[in-house]
Amino acid sequence: MNPITRDVFLNSISTVKKYLKSLDLFKDHRWDVIGKDPMLLGAYERYTSLLLQSTLDLADASISYIKLRKPTSYAESFEILKEH
Repeated sequence: MNPITRDVFLNSISTVKKYLKSLDLFKDHRWDVIGKDPMLLGAYERYTSLLLQSTLDLADASISYIKLRKPTSYAESFEILKEH
């Protein structure tokens, strides 16, 4: 993992916020309605996937930015962050 710039780190935060905001659009929909509508379900699943990936990317960016030890797994990324 190469050290990253402040701009890359801040961009990672913005990306997570963007997908959280996108998923917030679903808060007024009941799950049984989302599940029956292929377009809503697909969008919900896609934004959830993008949020998950951007969260993992943010964890890696955070570790790199503050120069912590390199994780060997996604789970370890969060353990390292929890330690600090």
